[in-house]
Amino acid sequence: MVLPAAAEKGMPRLTVEAFAEMINMPGYSQLRVLIDQKYPKKAPAVFRTPYYHDAMVAIREFYRHGNQVEVLSAAIIGLQDELAITKIPQTAARLNRNIVVLQAFRDSALKDWPIKLQPSRKHTLTIGGVEIRFSPDITGLDGENTCYLLLNPRSGDASEETARMTLELAHHLLHQNAVHCRVQDLAYVNLLSSSVVRISSVRKRTLQRAADTASIVKRLWDTI
Repeated sequence: MVLPAAAEKGMPRLTVEAFAEMINMPGYSQLRVLIDQKYPKKAPAVFRTPYYHDAMVAIREFYRHGNQVEVLSAAIIGLQDELAITKIPQTAARLNRNIVVLQAFRDSALKDWPIKLQPSRKHTLTIGGVEIRFSPDITGLDGENTCYLLLNPRSGDASEETARMTLELAHHLLHQNAVHCRVQDLAYVNLLSSSVVRISSVRKRTLQRAADTASIVKRLWDTI
């Protein structure tokens, strides 16, 4: 059964991206994702989106200022200045990765996407006792339609199937929260390769597999 999310103490809470990744994973990999979601400060930072906070903020500011490339260039220079003075290896690695992401975005056709930035909201949905959260990285107007972008800043593209499942679940979650949009209005963007994944429909088997995965999450959550 799928219901609007309600606050419940101890309820497993996952992002839609993490939940979609789990669906196709073997058990030991699912456990790693759950540990990352339950104890985000203890997980290897390089695998988590907050690791790329600087790049994501700069991309949002780029769209907020009407696709001004100067915003990206200024952000890159600022990170390079921090990189030049830091003596902490972990900080240097994080800064360097954010610089690489921003440079890739600046040098790609993605920067020409005429999106007018709009406020992003967090939406939640409970599936089988598991709260799934979705906060679009970019919400904006693409022509007359509102678009919702999920940005993947990590090295290596997400698999086509994982990207598709993420979009399917995100669209389902929006629909259940009375946000009525077309599936074509969602896009999964791999920032380093500039590849964009879209879907034309939501498969019933994805929603069934989501329910099955939620049952696994519910069983494992209290054991970690």
